[in-house]
Amino acid sequence: MKDETIKPKAVSPVNQKVVSEEKTITLPSQKQETVNPSQGNTFIVNERKLNIRLAPSLDAKILGYLVRGDAVTVIDEKDGWVKFQYGQIIGWSKRGFFIESADVNQKKELSSTPQIAPKNAGTDLYFVNSPRLNIRVSASVEAKTERHLVGGQNVTLLQIQGKWAQIQTEDGYVGWVALRYLTKR
Repeated sequence: MKDETIKPKAVSPVNQKVVSEEKTITLPSQKQETVNPSQGNTFIVNERKLNIRLAPSLDAKILGYLVRGDAVTVIDEKDGWVKFQYGQIIGWSKRGFFIESADVNQKKELSSTPQIAPKNAGTDLYFVNSPRLNIRVSASVEAKTERHLVGGQNVTLLQIQGKWAQIQTEDGYVGWVALRYLTKR
């Protein structure tokens, strides 16, 4: 009996078969992990109002909505949809309605730049006790709404002015909210 030596000529990337002069051998398939390059990145909503859906489908239940300037943390991307976390909510929205946070300064697509508070500016931790809470640029109902918070989100209280609280979000954004919608942790 002769020893058989097989010298592969090429490996087909499509069907993972080795083509040799003497015979064709099927290679065992190698499991490849798919790494989502956006996972963990921050995306910014670039739409006036964006639905948060339970699944990546226009027919999926709407859990709530985001507004322009809201920042989300990407969990996954699939078929043009982004799975993300926003506060305590995990949901899906179409990818085309977000810009990557790294692009914000370059493209200047958002209407305003958030104020950043100095480190350790406040130490009192509060949470939002309503389903949705607007963050405004100043302590007035007439002031422009920059972002919003959802129930259960944590904020740091910086100062109180009448019925208004200046807060800092977990991502460093500073703005004003109605004090009655905050509860001390």
